[in-house]
Amino acid sequence: MENELVKYKIKGREVTFYLTTDEDLLEIKSKNFFGDIFVFLFSISVGGIVSIQLAMATSIIVTDAQRILSILSSVFIVSSVITGLLSGYFYWTSFRVISKIKKSGEIKSLNTPSTEEIGDSGLQIVSAFYWTPKNYKDITKRIQDNIVENKLSIFVSNALVDNDDPEWGVIKKLTITYKLNGVLFQREYKEGDSVDLP
Repeated sequence: MENELVKYKIKGREVTFYLTTDEDLLEIKSKNFFGDIFVFLFSISVGGIVSIQLAMATSIIVTDAQRILSILSSVFIVSSVITGLLSGYFYWTSFRVISKIKKSGEIKSLNTPSTEEIGDSGLQIVSAFYWTPKNYKDITKRIQDNIVENKLSIFVSNALVDNDDPEWGVIKKLTITYKLNGVLFQREYKEGDSVDLP
């Protein structure tokens, strides 16, 4: 008799990749670090305010002590405002960097393909651009033609564009978007690098 208590369904997984740089990641890390420090200081300041208010409300304190506690309370209030604003600033700037990364372009892997969908697709070049910030060359077909037995091995140089340099005196980059067995990837290389895919 078949047991119907346990049912299962295998689903494909979708992964989203964002294009970023080491500098962006270090900036996010440093902003979060400072944000965490100021949140910690903010919580201490708020705790100080609460403690002073409780002490003043629940005990009989002489006038001099009340004056000192009032000054301390003011110091903690100013401190909590400053640290709260600073922590908000660092988290906000970190969020802005993340938003910039997300706007720079995303690459989604496709749902895990079935055996029929994969077939013999192997390595396929979706696009390839040899570029500088001011100019670019679309070399998709040329890169695709260099695939041998689902492998790509090339050297990044002006030879890829028949020495038709997009911008003299500037280091060029090669951005390749490709599919490997139905999953989309993107890699970036600079002039002088070797490309070995997959």
